[in-house]
Amino acid sequence: MVMPYLTDEELALRSAVRDFVRRECPPGHWDELDQAHTYPADLMRKLGATGWMGIAFPDEETGERDPRWGTLLGLVTEELGKVSYSLASNYFKVTGYGETILRYGSAEQRAAIVPGLASGELLLAIALSEPGAGSDAAAVSTRAERDGDHYVLTGTKHFSTCSAIADHIILVTRTGEHKHKGISVFLVDPKTEGITFAEMRKLGIWTNPTFNISLDHARVPASCLLGAEGQGWEVITHSLDVERFTLAAAYVGAAQDAFDYAAAYAGEREQFGRAISSFQVIRHKLVDMHIAIDHARLATYRVGEMLNEGLPCRREASLAKLVASEAYMKAAHDGLQILGGLGYTMETPMQRHFRDAKLGEIGGGSSEIQRNLLAKSLGL
Repeated sequence: MVMPYLTDEELALRSAVRDFVRRECPPGHWDELDQAHTYPADLMRKLGATGWMGIAFPDEETGERDPRWGTLLGLVTEELGKVSYSLASNYFKVTGYGETILRYGSAEQRAAIVPGLASGELLLAIALSEPGAGSDAAAVSTRAERDGDHYVLTGTKHFSTCSAIADHIILVTRTGEHKHKGISVFLVDPKTEGITFAEMRKLGIWTNPTFNISLDHARVPASCLLGAEGQGWEVITHSLDVERFTLAAAYVGAAQDAFDYAAAYAGEREQFGRAISSFQVIRHKLVDMHIAIDHARLATYRVGEMLNEGLPCRREASLAKLVASEAYMKAAHDGLQILGGLGYTMETPMQRHFRDAKLGEIGGGSSEIQRNLLAKSLGL
């Protein structure tokens, strides 16, 4: 797609990411990892060596970012999304986690974690969701009780991606009764005594294992607090706009890959003596997929530009996340339909897209939540 608003630097970055993908993750490689349920640790280290992992980090001394940081982050995320949504999510989570630790972490936490995040050597996970705290994230009930110079953690977490294999977990707890001001966040070692994991079987995103976590009087030092006690809601929500923006960019990339695969197949597959792409019903499906992806891309990069300028973009970020996740679901659904029987096998990437895409309408704020937020922003 022609994107005339990109600078020469941004076009060069996009080309460099494409070269990296062709070299390090050729066609079929990601599906092998996916089928084997293998986390791509080696690929993440190679990504770290490029310097792109910290592309949006603010400078520790000045607090300033690259003036085009939003667009740069979106470009890398979209291109990695063309390999897989889960690869893109592994990448952009580094930005969110790194920024959070740079902003709220102690000097010791920053020194111990941020360089390893940027290099791809360290893996962080977040444990927020609970049986009673999903869309209502502030309803967390996992307790952290102060005991001298430690806190004792008790409770259950659900849907914590990569937590058992992570180096640290960003764990959201309740330290007070006020719904928002009673929340505190800890950086926890997953090997801490009293923490156990049970892997969940998921429909998709097989390279990134997801766990239920049981916390049975797990003791952690008070120095593990991320931010101050009672500051947890601010810690976990301060970068929501960036999170939704990067989710959108990842979905755009994944949707584009699904479209490209379906379009190529339709041009090669012959029935009734001609390519199926010559039939109006197939052409219209492909055109509608393209329209949805194009709209999503434009909505996403609008947010990138607003982030560059430091403009508030809560509504625009929610809109981008919504339309991009639904564009990905459409591309996966209609792409599989175009492939016909072949699409229903495990022999093409389309089955992975079909399994992965549904998460976009649920995770990171469901489509229903985004519509509620948009309605509220419109005064409805």
